[in-house]
Amino acid sequence: MKLALIDLGSNSARMFVLKYTKEKGFEYTSRRRIMTRLSEGMSESGFLQKAAMERTTEVLSDFAAEAKADGTSVLAVATAAVRKAQNSAEFCREVEKRTGIAINVISGETEALFDFKGAMDGLPQVSDCLITDTGGGSTELILVKERRQLAKVSIPVGAVSLYENFGNDYRDAERMIEEKLKEAELSDNIGRIPVVGLGGSVCAAARTDMLLTDGKTNGEIHGYEIPADRLNTLLGSLEDKTPQEREKLGIEKGRADTICHGLLPPAVIMRMITSPRLIVCRYGLREGILAEMSKGDTEEYIRNPQSFIEKYVKI
Repeated sequence: MKLALIDLGSNSARMFVLKYTKEKGFEYTSRRRIMTRLSEGMSESGFLQKAAMERTTEVLSDFAAEAKADGTSVLAVATAAVRKAQNSAEFCREVEKRTGIAINVISGETEALFDFKGAMDGLPQVSDCLITDTGGGSTELILVKERRQLAKVSIPVGAVSLYENFGNDYRDAERMIEEKLKEAELSDNIGRIPVVGLGGSVCAAARTDMLLTDGKTNGEIHGYEIPADRLNTLLGSLEDKTPQEREKLGIEKGRADTICHGLLPPAVIMRMITSPRLIVCRYGLREGILAEMSKGDTEEYIRNPQSFIEKYVKI
């Protein structure tokens, strides 16, 4: 049995095709990621823009054709951009009409739940931490003590939204993040615990830090640790560079203009709680979904993905 899991974020669309057997569970057979910038221009208007919707729908059409060519079931979830857009229902209807893909818009709390499940599976050595997942339009925060979730919140700040609202005014962006974190009331009495960072910006930062620190260009970034002072130094250095200069450090072209904005939320929360280090985690939303699917009637969930996701869409 095969499942195509599509993760539609504010910045990119991803599709992961997996084979499932009772003996081995889920195994990845292919992975695709295309930068779509779905949330581009949304900060000012509150609406998904026509050009962004069109290029995203074209990518999803391509994904659908690939998945359905061999009868693979499709489960598609959308996060902050579609969640916040005033024309999200219109966009989802158009996508389903043109591609046959039903887009399931999950809440920030549900996204945080899947992030927690995925991160804990990926980092069995971590006990106490604060998980942060910064996407294009939101940041999910999950407080973990002894590998149990104590609290979770979603704040409406992400790499693309910060970029569109503040440009290169990084200090103003920091102050806004601090305000949102204080409103969330998650940073009080947390203690000096590590921050576990999910998302493309953190992964890109790990690769750049590895290059500058060890001269490596292809090392393993999952579980990679960046001390707090070194993260702040790296962020300051990237802020002083142009997107073209950042690309020379290995940051992909589609992320070079927003990398600093994507690092600001974890950097700010680390300063607020005096966290000693950032632990990079490549496990998150998709692994959390797969972990939850594996707990029930997995084969039925693969045959009918909507029967699985419906209960989470309502959370």
